[in-house]
Amino acid sequence: MASDWLLQTIYAALIGQAIVPSDLPPTNPTTTNNNNVLPNRPLVHTSYGDVLGIQKLSSSGSVINTFLGIPFASPPVGNLRFDKPMPASRWNRVKDASEFGSDCMQDIYSAYYSQLFDNPKAEDCLYLNIYKPEMKTGSNVLLPVMVWVHGGGFVFGASSQYDATDLAANGVIVVTINHRLEVFGYLSNDDDVIPGNYGMLDQVMALKWVRENIRSFGGDPDKVTIFGESAGSASVSMLVLSPLAKGLFSRAIMESGTSLSPWGFQFPAARVTPSQMTNLVGASVGCNEKTSQEKLNCIRQVDAGTLLNGSVAVGKALGLPLLWKPVVETKFGFLPDRPVNLWTQGKFNHVDTIRGFNKAESGQDVLFRSNYSLSVQQFIAGVKGSLVQFAIVDLDEMIKSILQDNNVNFASDGHDNFMKLVEVLSDINFRGGTIVEGNLEFKMAPEMKHYIYEFDYRPSRSKTPTWMPAVHGQELEFVFGTRLLDDYYKSAKPPSTNDELVSKVVQKLWINFAKYGTPTQIPSLTGNAMSSSATFNWGPYIGDGTANVLRIGLTSKEVSFRNHSSARTFQTVFKRVDSVLPERFIVG
Repeated sequence: MASDWLLQTIYAALIGQAIVPSDLPPTNPTTTNNNNVLPNRPLVHTSYGDVLGIQKLSSSGSVINTFLGIPFASPPVGNLRFDKPMPASRWNRVKDASEFGSDCMQDIYSAYYSQLFDNPKAEDCLYLNIYKPEMKTGSNVLLPVMVWVHGGGFVFGASSQYDATDLAANGVIVVTINHRLEVFGYLSNDDDVIPGNYGMLDQVMALKWVRENIRSFGGDPDKVTIFGESAGSASVSMLVLSPLAKGLFSRAIMESGTSLSPWGFQFPAARVTPSQMTNLVGASVGCNEKTSQEKLNCIRQVDAGTLLNGSVAVGKALGLPLLWKPVVETKFGFLPDRPVNLWTQGKFNHVDTIRGFNKAESGQDVLFRSNYSLSVQQFIAGVKGSLVQFAIVDLDEMIKSILQDNNVNFASDGHDNFMKLVEVLSDINFRGGTIVEGNLEFKMAPEMKHYIYEFDYRPSRSKTPTWMPAVHGQELEFVFGTRLLDDYYKSAKPPSTNDELVSKVVQKLWINFAKYGTPTQIPSLTGNAMSSSATFNWGPYIGDGTANVLRIGLTSKEVSFRNHSSARTFQTVFKRVDSVLPERFIVG
């Protein structure tokens, strides 16, 4: 058997991939669905060394070669803490790629979250995972590649939370990546000594690794689509803006987040500046040095857990959410100017895009605050609370404009106010920025194809009231497949037939875009059946909220957002958090 093993290893080095016989040492994979792991082990040769993966069955019965925990950069520890990532070291022995690498350091917000996502956390966390459908022997067809950037407000989340088995079964290679979070990803002193953006640079490094190695897995390095949700979506938006990411992808999908989202970037009106946060966190761990270099040297010596705890404690003391985020910096050059300036000046990577939002993005946040009914005073408090991280001088005047634009008055019905707060917070944080950014990209890159969607389907297993439309994050189980959140729902109740049908439609839209650059001609849903003869067309966006925004649901159709209050509400807030709003930025 040893000679057979040697021959297969040599063959793998020549053609890039082999299947290891099942009588080799078994694996103990830590994937979400261990019961669908097959005995054979695929072997792939990369420029850094050989990796030995596992095979899994998708829900449809397709075989997916899966490679977990592949390092794409050196561990960002010691003097590499708060610095750009460096290439991974080569390995000489075959690397076992059957288990996820560690998640990046992050606060565990609750015991429930810790139980749900119990993968180890460590500073050594720059790993990626690859899901590749098994191809027929001798096939030389290179598959499109989709690289997933997870969300979590730049402070939590991990690639290990997203099983891409079912998505890859549609004929694409899916790569999920980690990136540094919290203080480790975004500490900045507003200078070239501690510039920030380390988590964003990790994403660029992962894309470089994909471009260099994905051909060995059967992927096309010239057909890479990046996609993400929430902070991952804002990250994708900023990768489109970044000169460092030029040429590393050709398409981008943004689900519920943009570089213009108030929570997605360090805006000028923030109450706490990055340098103030650096001083506060430094003081919390005993690093009170005056110069940036001395402070950097000190904080680099602090134990990772102690540093994380210090950062979390500072955030709680300030009472401000999501304090760590991307900044403008020129030391590395990831984001050389404020996003709005880069968009309005056309200084971004011209690629095909899909961007969108869910019908009731902020619905879940508002549910936690009330009994589904709000007075006008509670409505005002809800808006102010969502913007507590900003020092807005004319806050009362801004609130007055928002009330007028959304027809909120003292005679309003309490439940109506509740739903309008959901709308307003969704406009401010997700919907408005998506529409405005789409308009800007269309105007400045009209030669590319751009699409905007609204996801309007409530999962049958949703824990929100039945009258609440799709809230933030609820499209995920339709992108990755309905079994993605089985552990979250913790219910014997399976996804409904309609859930499965909507998932097929969403996956087809995303996959077609990754393969062909257009999501059109998708089978439409008729009642409870998928009709192969009935199709709907999703035309490219042509600006100003026109009618080709696709509303995705049990029956999908194009709708209009022209003169919609979303853009006006967003702009009312944005011009205050970003200081100056260029004239041509105005929409509708």
